[in-house]
Amino acid sequence: MRSATLGGENRARADGAAAPKEAPMSRTLGFIEECGAQTKLTWPGSTAVSTCDRRAARQTRRAGRRNRSRRMPSVCAVWMLVVAVGACFVVPATSTDAAAPVCDHLGALVPPSVPAALAVPSGATLARRLHAEGVQIYTCTPPTGSRATAAYTWALKAPDAKLYDTSCALVGTHGAGPSWRSEADGSTVVGAAVASVDAPDKHRAIPWLLLKAVSHTGTGMMSNVIAVQRVDTRAGVAPSSGCDAAHVGTETSVAYSATYYFYRGRQRDAGGDASDGD
Repeated sequence: MRSATLGGENRARADGAAAPKEAPMSRTLGFIEECGAQTKLTWPGSTAVSTCDRRAARQTRRAGRRNRSRRMPSVCAVWMLVVAVGACFVVPATSTDAAAPVCDHLGALVPPSVPAALAVPSGATLARRLHAEGVQIYTCTPPTGSRATAAYTWALKAPDAKLYDTSCALVGTHGAGPSWRSEADGSTVVGAAVASVDAPDKHRAIPWLLLKAVSHTGTGMMSNVIAVQRVDTRAGVAPSSGCDAAHVGTETSVAYSATYYFYRGRQRDAGGDASDGD
């Protein structure tokens, strides 16, 4: 009876019109539906049912892999876009430190070649040489005197610089006075200019100087200095404009660098006896 029924169904399919074309669908879904129809014609636990289930599972996994592979280009494109946009917002690293001083030009410790006006006193011995980098501070001052041609000028107030040795290690400071102070022991020397010579680039660099020591504080590196030479100056010249009645008292700072040579010599003690400064 079962065979007859199956035969009738087969003949009906053969005699009837061609089966309509299935609507587009996933091959996996179609296979599962086919397996479902086959399952109805078998009994639970049969080999057909188990084989069908395994085939359906394999087909489903294959379809999943195909779908993931189709999505991969889009996912990669999205990640590439995210990385590219993020790179646009990366802030370049910057340093808050000032430019490092250049000290390798100092060479061996020997007296500089200077005009005769800047020669140190006889008997003075070169003790040390330091490179300075900082600013010259100027103040706008009103005209002095009754001359009609008198003008407002930028007058030097004080230097403000750091002192470096030949290895570019910070060893002292240079400030008002003018004065030079040792970072190691706190000793200072205050000088007064006795001679001035234009720098080779006099329009842009401050003059070269010879200064004599007028006072000291503390004991140490600066306590035996009797003379100082300022040479190899770069920049630091006062502005040529910007000082007028509306700006009297205002200050401006101009960057500069220079090399200072410190000399020691014979000093007098409290009893008036001469001795070598150490």
